[in-house]
Amino acid sequence: MRQSLQHLWAPAFIIICLVVCSSSLKAQIQNNEILHDTWSIGAEGGWMKNVQEGSFQLICKCSVDAGKGNSAMASFFIEFAKNQYVCFGMKLGLDNKLTSTSTTFRDTAVITYVEMDSIASGSFSMVRLVDLSATYFFFAPYFMITPFGEGVFIQVAPEIGILTSSHLTHTRAIPNSQITLDNGDVITNVRFENGIQKETLQDGVIPNVRSLRIALLVGVGYDIPIFANFSLIPQASYNYPLTTMSTNPKESDWKISSFALTLALKYRI
Repeated sequence: MRQSLQHLWAPAFIIICLVVCSSSLKAQIQNNEILHDTWSIGAEGGWMKNVQEGSFQLICKCSVDAGKGNSAMASFFIEFAKNQYVCFGMKLGLDNKLTSTSTTFRDTAVITYVEMDSIASGSFSMVRLVDLSATYFFFAPYFMITPFGEGVFIQVAPEIGILTSSHLTHTRAIPNSQITLDNGDVITNVRFENGIQKETLQDGVIPNVRSLRIALLVGVGYDIPIFANFSLIPQASYNYPLTTMSTNPKESDWKISSFALTLALKYRI
């Protein structure tokens, strides 16, 4: 719960700043009348924070229950302002859902003493590292309302994403190469059977990844006129997935949601 609240500080700060600055920004607008029935085009880009929900399975039949990561998105958009309060538009772009997970777990090693013809066992720590990336081409037809006629706006859109690429890397490593066996013996320089202390178990596309992603996109931003027909638009948005990442029925709760901070440049035609 504490981590969820921490993720909300950025959009809350942006909204407060926009409301406080609205009076001074109005004074800088040369023409307060927003044109009706006009078209606009623009480009948007920014940073995303991705959070995994649910779990998915690796080749070892073990589950990954958590993951977070930072990535980026970019889009072009075209919109039609019906009046100063209501606007319709369409976004086309790319976004990357990237998460990383590091888990420490214990495993058991069996040591055979050839000379004494005996066997001993002991446990040791290993670290599992999982890096996941999925890139989507998306389009989002949006509805936008500007409650005060200018400045602050709220944007809502269904988002449909088509998978363009995916990649999963799964490695395990022995951080401490020393094992204390159950009989008290200490074994040093412990390695995997292939002679190394870090090995890659998976390196390729995400198994059973779903090619279609449907999500709900909600954003809050501020339209700042800068010169002529151009506007600069900072925006905070949240992307909530409605479909899962995998077609595997055992991974029916695996989703990745995103929080984004973006900046757009818009030109009114």
